[in-house]
Amino acid sequence: MVALIRSLVRAFTALTIAPALAMPAQGQTVRGAVGVELRAYPDAPLQSGQDDDRVQPSATLSVNGSGDIGSLRYDVELFGRASADRSRSFVGDVREATIGASGGKLEWKVGMLAETWGVLEAWNPVDIINQRDLSEDFQGKVKFGQLGALATTQAGPLSVTGYVTTMARTRRFAQNEDRLQVLPAPVLHSEFEDGRWTPGGGVRVTGSVAGIDLGVGHYIGPDREPELSPVIDAERFVGLAAKYNRIGQTSLDAQYVTGDAVLKLEVIHRSGDSGGRFWGDGGGLENSFGHPFGLGGELTLYAEYYADGRSDNAPVTPFEHDIFVGARYDFKNISDTVVELRATRDLRWESTLLELRGTRRIAHNLLLQVNLLAPLNAERDPALTTLRRDSYLRVGLSRYF
Repeated sequence: MVALIRSLVRAFTALTIAPALAMPAQGQTVRGAVGVELRAYPDAPLQSGQDDDRVQPSATLSVNGSGDIGSLRYDVELFGRASADRSRSFVGDVREATIGASGGKLEWKVGMLAETWGVLEAWNPVDIINQRDLSEDFQGKVKFGQLGALATTQAGPLSVTGYVTTMARTRRFAQNEDRLQVLPAPVLHSEFEDGRWTPGGGVRVTGSVAGIDLGVGHYIGPDREPELSPVIDAERFVGLAAKYNRIGQTSLDAQYVTGDAVLKLEVIHRSGDSGGRFWGDGGGLENSFGHPFGLGGELTLYAEYYADGRSDNAPVTPFEHDIFVGARYDFKNISDTVVELRATRDLRWESTLLELRGTRRIAHNLLLQVNLLAPLNAERDPALTTLRRDSYLRVGLSRYF
């Protein structure tokens, strides 16, 4: 309890001091957020080595900076988290740090890239440029910066972007003392098929054709999803080894807006994994309703289906034969209150992941966030079985500057 109080005092001190330390120079923009959060776990952890504190505090700091240096433009995004209940008391990353310029029909950037491909809500099979940080978000929405360069040019109504990347990054998993572990054991060592510094790259073409927003891409380089194999020492299982194969992935994503509805599709074809070539896809529908039931807000409903044909030898994916549904209600009030209910159902393993999210601005620069997460019937599901005792309530407070 003493450690908990000390952590909160330090975090709230940072809430006050950090904005003063981040005052931008004239002509530059610096913004970000300092936050504190509590996660409360009703159940003891599944594995004996995990931290068994039922209430776990942490503090976060994110900083975004942008501006011009002569004819050049820079963009920076930094993130860090401090927690006494994790295997590493401090983690962080440079999620983006680029410098570039634009002129005529050409735009270029070099540095730590932050790229997002795809249109779906729950998961983006086509999104391949950046590695994911599963210790920060086991659902895969948080990504690392990727060292590389890109150049974009216009070809009539189409936008064409070429990528070159290097210094491949390993996936970060929660392990050892951490809660929310997606693996049954820690990753002890990692290797890349052609070495982590071997260049990779890709090309992506985007544009609108007959009212359909399209994106077509191809990527060649290290897989972002590792193949995992057991490490045996003295006839005892001690951990996992991660191998990142060199793959080729061709992708298509499409989005069509008709009235208040949006139709979405993502398709990939991948080669290079041990299990051979495979197809994967996801499709969905999103529809918004203004002033539902005579209320003043906006209700958005969405449903998505995911299928993946990879073999059992290929890297595990959390969306292999799944349905995702959700509802988001934006109250459209002065406090920017939003409530969202999400559910993912695995049709093969009959497991369900439920999540309730809520956000409310309690002052012009203070945001309150509440999350409730519960894995159900997860014992047999390879993607959820290690999380089956990790239901939690999360309460977070962030001050933006």
